[in-house]
Amino acid sequence: MNLIGKIVLVTGAGSGIGRETAKAFAKEGAKLVLCDIKPEAVAETADLIGSAVVLTDVVDVASKNSMKAFAERVSAEVGVVDVLVNNAGVGLAGGLLDVSEEDLEWVMNINLWGVMHGCKQFVPKMVERKQGGHIVNVASAAGYYASAGMLGYNTSKFAVFGFTEALREDMRPFGIGVTTVCPGVVHTNIINETRMAGAADEAGIRNKIDKIYAKRGYGPDKVAAAIVKAVKKNKGILPVTPEAWVMYVMNRISPVFSHWLFGKVERASTPETAGSSFTHPQYKR
Repeated sequence: MNLIGKIVLVTGAGSGIGRETAKAFAKEGAKLVLCDIKPEAVAETADLIGSAVVLTDVVDVASKNSMKAFAERVSAEVGVVDVLVNNAGVGLAGGLLDVSEEDLEWVMNINLWGVMHGCKQFVPKMVERKQGGHIVNVASAAGYYASAGMLGYNTSKFAVFGFTEALREDMRPFGIGVTTVCPGVVHTNIINETRMAGAADEAGIRNKIDKIYAKRGYGPDKVAAAIVKAVKKNKGILPVTPEAWVMYVMNRISPVFSHWLFGKVERASTPETAGSSFTHPQYKR
């Protein structure tokens, strides 16, 4: 896909992977439609990008009504979206005995329903136009590798992975490409905004894991570059970061061995936070 002049919509564009993805598409000559639940964050992203941004809005992706109103505005003011990037997401740490039903509803409403709302509101017009397009759904390495203490997050990302795989086949007859993005350890602000059910020392755990992620040194700009490349080449499944690729390949070859090996690696590399969901490399945005 030649991205010059194409309309690219990015949800959760106020920070992290969303912001960097918007910037990366702008460099390719695309026109950007951006939304985020935080007005000051999406405004800052728009200021950083400049004239390539044609519309911004404050949207709760978990709300069908909010997404519907956003889609109606985009259709009226900008037109049909060429590339849809469902990026908005949140983190939830904790096992079954820690998380509440409200916690589970929260993470599923944003991480899964946010993606499905985006597809239901914007993809039908792509189909009607009969000019192709591309859909990018940001899942995670947590979408194919499960860990103790990440029950809600794993559930939401496994669901996004499965939904997107089915969507790829669903959209094939219409010439619309679909990419499942699965990052591993990427240093963004998700740790500071994640719900940590059952944690005794939230501040201490956040500080330790943030240092681990910072030391890892893999920024969201690298994920954004991979997303742009995947859209151009119509790539299907896109693990990002070396560990995400290793997990993906090993999990396909031998899931039992993969879980045993990475469990040992996680416990050995971060003993001071053993038992915290944030010791696992699937938290990324």
